[in-house]
Amino acid sequence: MTVFRASGRAALVALGLGIGLAGADVGPVAAQTNRPIRLIPGGDAMPAPERVERGVSSEGAMPTIERDTAGILDFAGGALPATLWTGSTRPTIDPLLATATAGRYAALRDLSRRALASPANPPAAEPGETPADFAALRAAALLRLGETDAARLLATRVLRFQAEPTAHAVLREALFLAPDPGPACDQVRATIDLAAQPDWARAQVVCQAIAGDLARARLGLSLQREQKLPADDWLDRLVALLDGVPRALDGGKAEFRPHHLPLFAAAKTAPPVPALATLPPGLVRAIASNPGFPIETRLRAAEAATAAHGADGRLLAELYAAVPLQPRESADPLAFATQETGPRGRAALYHHVRTKPAGPARATAFAQAIQVAEKRGAGRAFRRAAIDLVREIPAAIESAEHAVLVARTLLIERRSAEATRWYDTLSAGARSAGAGRSDGAALLGPLLFLAGVPLPEMGDSQGLLAWRALQERLDPPRATARIRLLRSLLEALGSPALELETQGAAAPAVPASPLLAALEQAAQARLMGETILRAAAAMAEPGLRENAAAIAVTIRALDTAGLGDEARGLALEAALAAGL
Repeated sequence: MTVFRASGRAALVALGLGIGLAGADVGPVAAQTNRPIRLIPGGDAMPAPERVERGVSSEGAMPTIERDTAGILDFAGGALPATLWTGSTRPTIDPLLATATAGRYAALRDLSRRALASPANPPAAEPGETPADFAALRAAALLRLGETDAARLLATRVLRFQAEPTAHAVLREALFLAPDPGPACDQVRATIDLAAQPDWARAQVVCQAIAGDLARARLGLSLQREQKLPADDWLDRLVALLDGVPRALDGGKAEFRPHHLPLFAAAKTAPPVPALATLPPGLVRAIASNPGFPIETRLRAAEAATAAHGADGRLLAELYAAVPLQPRESADPLAFATQETGPRGRAALYHHVRTKPAGPARATAFAQAIQVAEKRGAGRAFRRAAIDLVREIPAAIESAEHAVLVARTLLIERRSAEATRWYDTLSAGARSAGAGRSDGAALLGPLLFLAGVPLPEMGDSQGLLAWRALQERLDPPRATARIRLLRSLLEALGSPALELETQGAAAPAVPASPLLAALEQAAQARLMGETILRAAAAMAEPGLRENAAAIAVTIRALDTAGLGDEARGLALEAALAAGL
């Protein structure tokens, strides 16, 4: 086997970006590596995601650049080339920005963030048209992805050049997502000239209500109804609740938006639990981060955000650790967690793992905790929350029983060097016992190979044959699908895998999808930015994101467009998500 290598148009687009701004007006103009982070000069820096450390600039001086070119990343922090959008056009890219969403794959989410936050020349505009500010639209797309800090910083940079309405709206929504609504209300007061626009009028009502001026808030809502502005059901209900109307929130079903959160906090209540699973990542992370909400709500929000890679696992870990357990619960946290279905049960599981010494006892406790968490549908979130506890477990033969679980958890967080130590430990143990290959090492080998680890054992056919035999022995019902998936992932990365040929029914064909066709065209033309946005759009589609052939097309497109490392990251993530 071969080792693979490491205008009217503007108004329409701005309207489409409205849900990225949570319904905001955009105004008449628009109507992972582990190396140290280096920041562009300035003190207001956005924290990088824990999984892939990326530096972000803030308020520092930038070279003289066109306003549309503004960005907040430098190359040490993961910025993509300044030619990122070269060859694409605004009529093509702007609608993709307007529909950008945070899909299930963290590799594509991070790649999209880098593309949107990088300083780069904008795509070509149509002759005779003056489209909306491209950097402002990128800031709006970042907000849609849940990258609140990045959106705020980029919008702030745009506003240094001009009083751009889309950037103003992005900044307002990003500030409303912070635990302290004061800066958001300062901005609302500073932009009083925008008060006639619906979302700015609603923002004024929010600020009046949280300041205790309910009479003016009621008057503002009354004026909005008289002017026949679009209804804001939750705003009406929350102001009524603050005004003493009991059960004012009963029956509310409208969409939650950033300006609702400070009103929930002021009313000492929280959004209904069922809504947490459907909220955009920025909103659900804001709820988890806001100490004004009940701990139960924050835990549920943090689990949802962490599972979707919309929040760092450390936030959930801190919340788990902060949950006080009763003496009876802490005496046997595993037994309590087995009975408790809510997030307090997962907090008890975290306590169960954390209190064990970092060795075989902790590895066993982690395996027990994962089994319970997965039954509750919280396995993915719990793994990410417990990653620092897992990293403290030394790779030792005494913990071999749980080595595959620990190594896969490390790979989910892109800790390939640490996962490789477990692989080496298993391989050495098998050799010393005269057993040839270790089953655990055989299961981990292809995953490490996808991660770019140069394993000699994977350079010949025996490694894949051993993995295949284990799949067929350990999980026969899923074996064929997993074998086909691994083969498609390897071949997409340029590594033929004849050892994984399957008999019987033909492998699934590539879906006839316009999204995939457009993605392949963009990749062949080496349109890097367009390829990234189209890849993210394709992998957000329910019919494509779990289809092995579609995933392979996406990986191949990224590789063709010059994003080989990112293609490998997506391949690894797809393999782990499928249970390989």
